[in-house]
This record gives sequence, C-alpha cells and structure tokens, in this order.
Amino acid sequence: MDQSSISLVGLHQAAALTQSNVLTPQERAAQSRLVQAVKSVNQSGIFGNSDELSFSVDQSTRRPVIRLINKDTKEVIRQMPPEYVLRLSEDSARIAG
Repeated sequence: MDQSSISLVGLHQAAALTQSNVLTPQERAAQSRLVQAVKSVNQSGIFGNSDELSFSVDQSTRRPVIRLINKDTKEVIRQMPPEYVLRLSEDSARIAG
C-alpha cells in the first residue's frame, strides 16, 4: 500500500504530507494535533521500547490510518481502521463514482 508515514522516526514527513495535499485550515489543524498526539504517545514509552505508534494517510481512500508497529521487525501489530475496511471504502467509492 502506498502511504506516507508519520511516526517518531518520520515526523519530518508530516510537513511534506501536509504540504502535498490541499487541506482546509481545519483539516490542517486536526492533522497537526494528531501528529503531536502520536509524537507524545511515542515519547511517553507507553508501548515500551520495541513498539511505536505510526500515523499515515491511505493514498487510495485519503483516510487516516493509525498503526502500532514493532520498531525492530517493522511488523504491524494492530491497525485502525483495518486494511479490509480501507479496501471496502475504496471499492464503495469506485462503485459510487
């Protein structure tokens, strides 16, 4: 899946992601708050040393995706919304449009 991730490791990509999309001021503010929340959670160590929270935007549906990722193996432990929900949304939009 083609996505631009924002995590503690890739916060600099947040600016590029925000600038590459045409966002309303409200969307930009909401995205900024979400990025800061993800950064705060990762810095808190709530998931331990081996896991981190990651924020991305699914390029097909343009919906936000939050993942819990193992930093060592890069394995996705949990994702919200799940991949199948994103694909259903993508299919629904394609059928409707």
